Amino acid sequence: MPRKKSEQFYKEHGFLPRCINGKYSAICKGCDKELFNTALSRLLMHKQNCDKKNFDVRTVPKSGSLAALKADKVRAQIRQFQSKTQFLKTETDNLKLERTLALLKIQKLRLEIDSLRAYS
Repeated sequence: MPRKKSEQFYKEHGFLPRCINGKYSAICKGCDKELFNTALSRLLMHKQNCDKKNFDVRTVPKSGSLAALKADKVRAQIRQFQSKTQFLKTETDNLKLERTLALLKIQKLRLEIDSLRAYS
């Protein structure tokens, strides 16, 4: 029922295709919500934000299987990327603060120079 490019995506990511009067929609298996914007990026964003408890219970493969090991590996990679992202956000914030502080010091020095010139 979904477009050919989307069929495999729907199966792999836990969505049920739906077509009513020529309009496509997808139903999330995790939260049973019907999504009308079926762009693959939108579906992925929904999957990341939907109720993961229900979704994980339904799709967790048996432990020790190849699929479970691959899923664990991907989860670990995601956690690593999230950690790196958080670190880089913190570093960016720190650099912005340092830049602001440097600009304020420059402004203070300019004011001191101007006041010294005024006394001369």
